[in-house]
Amino acid sequence: MRISVVIPTYGRPQSLGRTLDALARQQRRAEETIVVARAQDTASQEAARAHPLGARVVLVERAGVVAAMNAGIAATSGEVVALTDDDAEPHADWLARIERSYEQGPRELAAVGGRDWVYIRGRLWDGAEQVVGRVGWCGRVTGNHHLGVGPARDVDVLKGVNLSVRGELLREIAIDERLRGVGTEHHWELALCLALRARGLRVLYDPQIAVDHHSLPRVEDSRQFSAAEVSDAAHNMTLALLEFLPPWRRAAYVVWAAAVGISPAPGIAQLLRSPPRRRGQALASFLGAQRGLAAGVLSYLRFRRARPAARAVVSVHGGAEPSGAQPGDPPSGTLR
Repeated sequence: MRISVVIPTYGRPQSLGRTLDALARQQRRAEETIVVARAQDTASQEAARAHPLGARVVLVERAGVVAAMNAGIAATSGEVVALTDDDAEPHADWLARIERSYEQGPRELAAVGGRDWVYIRGRLWDGAEQVVGRVGWCGRVTGNHHLGVGPARDVDVLKGVNLSVRGELLREIAIDERLRGVGTEHHWELALCLALRARGLRVLYDPQIAVDHHSLPRVEDSRQFSAAEVSDAAHNMTLALLEFLPPWRRAAYVVWAAAVGISPAPGIAQLLRSPPRRRGQALASFLGAQRGLAAGVLSYLRFRRARPAARAVVSVHGGAEPSGAQPGDPPSGTLR
């Protein structure tokens, strides 16, 4: 099995060097490693070319993670394409475990990923969660990829820092270019994984497939989630869910997102329960989330006639299983 690794990077040459070091320590090396850098980011280009791993550098002019990943994906030739970030260090058995999952898995297995052990300012964000990567009945997405424990199981969505897809399939569908963002188009993983699930394919989460994730802000966004970032993220999540949820549950998602929501993208209930000292920030997030929700609905309505209908209804937690699943398989299971 030929494996390609794609790493989008911008403005973090030292961190990129540590990622390449980790890939050089793999028990099972990738056949090709592709670093995607901005044309003006000469420091990252030099770091990649100078590293003994021998990574190939692909240049991109457009801003954003989606443009970088699509440029890298298009340059791959692997039967499997593994994606990670320039602030991650895959464990030594990362690619070996990914390869084994595809070799031993069913034909319908389209994507494989696992846990990212998140370090914030050098301190591990530890915990243990059984519910990982699920989309609920009303569209509520639960992530917990950084805290997942237990056996390998089917999920609805993986996290982009630790995600692999069958190469031919990924090169065909790519990452949705309609998603919005500045440095990061949040929820691109949701759009990608639900597109796979809509084809009746399976997505596997195995916490033993692991990377250390030294989470750093991207140069062009702060990860402080300004109202504009909240709006872009809400747009992307709404578009992904409306395109792939069954018709009778799209309305449920819109009502839930407006009335309840989640703390990063609050609805009315989340706004009302925010502490008084943070009410101003919560109001800005609420307004951003609602603008993004409305924009996502409009994007869905604008594009739905231009895109072919999914061949299978997405199976989400509480729904019917995809055509590829067998009786007794674990339920597909959401994103934080």
